[in-house]
Amino acid sequence: MSNFRTLGVSVLLALMATGAVDKALAQGSPSVVLEEIIVTAQKREQSLQELPLSVTALAAEDLQRAGAVNLTDIRTLVPGLSIDNTQSPQVALRGITSNNLLPTGDPAVATHYNGVYIGRPSALRSSFFDLARVEVLKGPQGILYGRNATGGTINVIYNRPEFDTNGYVDAQIGNHGYSNITGVANLEAVEDTFAVRAAANYQQRDSFAGTGSVSNDHFGSALDDRSVRLQALYNPTDDLSLLFGFSTFQSDGGLAATRPIPMPPGSNPFESSLNTEPFWSDDQDMFWLEANYETDQIQLTYLGAAFDGETDRFFDVDGTDFLPQEGSQALTGEQTSHELRLSSAGGDPLDWMVGLYYFDEDTTRVADVNLGPIVLDIAIPDFNSTSRAVFGNLTYNFNESFRIGAGLRYSDDEKEERDSTREGFAFGMPIPLTVASASGEWNSTDWQLTLEYDANDDSLLYAKVGTGYKAGGFVDAISVLLTGITDPTFDNEGIFAIEIGHKSEFLEDRLRINSAFYWYDYEDHQVVVFFGGGNIVENVDAGIFGFETNIDFVISDNSQLFFSLANNDSEYDDGETLIDVTFPGGAAPVDVGGNRIPLTPELAFNLGFEHSFRLQNGASLTPSIVMHWEDDNPLRQFGYGIDVQESWSETNFQISYRPANANWYLDGWIRNIEDRDGDDVVDLSYLVTGTGGRTANFRAPRTYGVSFGYRFD
Repeated sequence: MSNFRTLGVSVLLALMATGAVDKALAQGSPSVVLEEIIVTAQKREQSLQELPLSVTALAAEDLQRAGAVNLTDIRTLVPGLSIDNTQSPQVALRGITSNNLLPTGDPAVATHYNGVYIGRPSALRSSFFDLARVEVLKGPQGILYGRNATGGTINVIYNRPEFDTNGYVDAQIGNHGYSNITGVANLEAVEDTFAVRAAANYQQRDSFAGTGSVSNDHFGSALDDRSVRLQALYNPTDDLSLLFGFSTFQSDGGLAATRPIPMPPGSNPFESSLNTEPFWSDDQDMFWLEANYETDQIQLTYLGAAFDGETDRFFDVDGTDFLPQEGSQALTGEQTSHELRLSSAGGDPLDWMVGLYYFDEDTTRVADVNLGPIVLDIAIPDFNSTSRAVFGNLTYNFNESFRIGAGLRYSDDEKEERDSTREGFAFGMPIPLTVASASGEWNSTDWQLTLEYDANDDSLLYAKVGTGYKAGGFVDAISVLLTGITDPTFDNEGIFAIEIGHKSEFLEDRLRINSAFYWYDYEDHQVVVFFGGGNIVENVDAGIFGFETNIDFVISDNSQLFFSLANNDSEYDDGETLIDVTFPGGAAPVDVGGNRIPLTPELAFNLGFEHSFRLQNGASLTPSIVMHWEDDNPLRQFGYGIDVQESWSETNFQISYRPANANWYLDGWIRNIEDRDGDDVVDLSYLVTGTGGRTANFRAPRTYGVSFGYRFD
């Protein structure tokens, strides 16, 4: 990949030039320019081009074009980001990831909805509708966001109530019985003072996979999702605003489409004969309050929220009808969070912000596994996680072109598990009831330094260095009993990160190029492995180096080109070992030194183009095409060829009709034109049993349909 790094260096050096070429090429340029992208990545509205950090901002149009129904679908929009399609999705960003999806673990990439951190991975499956945008912040977070994360942050931002009366209806229909209907109504109840916004969404889709003699209603990534969101914005004075929100999400859809690995020759991954009828349900409710008090000197913000979620699933463990193996899991979670920030209003030589954060979560987990001769019932009735933090940052503006920033954060985390139980049968003999508890506390102080320099009015250069932290934890108490380990705790996960980048625009704002190099020293990466009938977590070290670039180019008044690329070189340090239950001689430590981190392709890119045809009646017809490509991708740490997803691509096409002087639109679309199947189907994750059996979750086949919408003013 040295050629790509050389290309990246060349681009970076070119952008430091005086802009003479820019001025020369701009003569006679089209009148259309790139729209300014406004984000809230630093807790205030700013232009994307003014931020000294890597951010990918996905507008609602980007999400619709890709057919993104929830967060698991944005992986094809952000090179360097991987999300599998399981019920508790695993997220990887720039090689930073966590496969510890149980309550005792924390995600390496934090997920926020409207700024509220959600601890449970299943929340990533809630429906996309009435969104302003999705922001993906890359690199360690915590100096500006309430909950720290080593890999980055994904923030889903809802459309807020407006002081206007309007609304819209969007509808989509497609193959596999797909339908997606959204209705939104916005009402200004009191002029410039009180507004409400109500949005509702329903999604339905049949299973992508057959299940033989049992029902597939809850299998094969079927959708049956219902969502409602209510918001009220109250501005009693010019200085004070209060935003109240409630959302609810209910899903009776399906488990991810799965297949055994390796597949029997000639078999079809979209046809799975199961002897257990799958079941899946998910209920999520969230309340939040955002209060802002702003004067000419300061801004005070409080963000408080309560989240309640419950998921239930029943599934065929081996993914076939050969073995009578089945399992079930019920997981509940209740969390509250409070975030208080005080910041300067901006515009002074010294900008500053300080904040306090508190997070508390209670979860329960009940799991039953029937492997034929072995039956286990495991319960974690009372698990609590509490996190507290104080954080802040300063930015000093030496002049209009040069700035230096510094940030500091102290985090303290506590976890406790009480009275977990395990019992069952093994080959007809009862397994005695066992009861266990565990607890622990972890803390860390992290920092960040940033240098910013405006090379000219349209080019920002920046460099930053800092650390990140993810709390340690302990293996669930029952796994401690099963594995016989003497120390159930695992260490904090830490990262030392360096990033150098630029944000630049050329050709009178028709060409935008944002690029960054990054280097991570990834310490004590937390990896869950199966051993001795239970899960243990091991810490291993790794190094990561990468380059990313995003290019948007307005070729003409009617044509636009998009390109983004991520090159990632990650590997575990020499001598690092992890236990592997699929080792030929049985469970044993395996040297993973030099192996790549899972869910991290070495190279990935997106390439898109759209052209708008102006019709004589004033309407427009706009075809667009976007292709995503990924290099070979390891799905496990051990370097076995069977555990690697080979390179793949996905191409989406859309054609949009917009009439002149009308409030409606019509789109036609095809997604995943390649339609890989059979042995070429794209695997996104693995489930490996204690006996070494492998089951893979895979991507959807080709889909197509039409979209229609009407706006009410």
